[in-house]
This record gives sequence, structure tokens and C-alpha cells, in this order.
Amino acid sequence: MLWGASGGGLELRRKGDGSARLRGSFPYNKNAVLSDGGRKGRPRKERIGSRAFSYRIELPEEDIHLLLGHDYGKPLASKRAGTLILTDSDDVLGIEAVITAAIASTTHGADALALIAAGLAVGLSPGFRLPPERAVPAEQAETIE
Repeated sequence: MLWGASGGGLELRRKGDGSARLRGSFPYNKNAVLSDGGRKGRPRKERIGSRAFSYRIELPEEDIHLLLGHDYGKPLASKRAGTLILTDSDDVLGIEAVITAAIASTTHGADALALIAAGLAVGLSPGFRLPPERAVPAEQAETIE
């Protein structure tokens, strides 16, 4: 889920064995511009509330992946593999990922590390599905201007 739109920022540390450690955060309760609205439209913005992802984060059996470009064919780390640690608070969702040497040597792994190192991928973009209403009561949507 690497993408430079959240404003959270990424920190990359490479290791001598070819692996890398990636740290970043996704801030909650901040407006993110999804679209500038084009020539005649209005900008579309979104705000993700505190602990919005807790439903999946807190379930031990649920796997969560760190992906390049929201593509499940380009995984970088995962909760189940023990290479992705998520720390949820009221202010931010923190991530720490170990990108193993094996993943770093793949085309998509090398691409991700190069984009981050060059400052071209600078943030996190969460990919998520809404939980079923039977599990979590739906919240009323707000319009953010």
C-alpha cells in the first residue's frame, strides 16, 4: 500500500544482508485530497477517523499486507508472516515492516525500495473494505469541504 498521498512519511533503513526496515505512519483525522475536481468540479476530500482500521488490526487471524500500489501481486510484508507490525492509536496508524532480502530482490521489491529511497514514494495509502454492519454498526457519513 505504498503511495505518496497521506502525508505520513516513510523512513527506510537498508541492512547489509539485503533486507530493509520500513517505518511510516498514517495520520488520522486529517483531510486528504482524493481529487482536485478538474477544471469545473469541486475537490473531493476524505478524512479517516481514529482507529478506523481497528476491526481488522485487532483480529489475530486476519492478515494485513503491505503492498506496492495496492496490488496483491506485489506484497512487501504481512502481519501473518511476522514482517508487518501495526501500532494503532487515536492519532496515527504506525507501521513497521521488514522487507526481507528475498522480497527486496524481486522486481517489485527493488522498485518499491528505489522509489522510497529516491523520495518518490513518501507516504502510505490504506486499502480497506468496510466491515459488515453486523460486526460494526455503520456510521453516518459526513461531508468534508
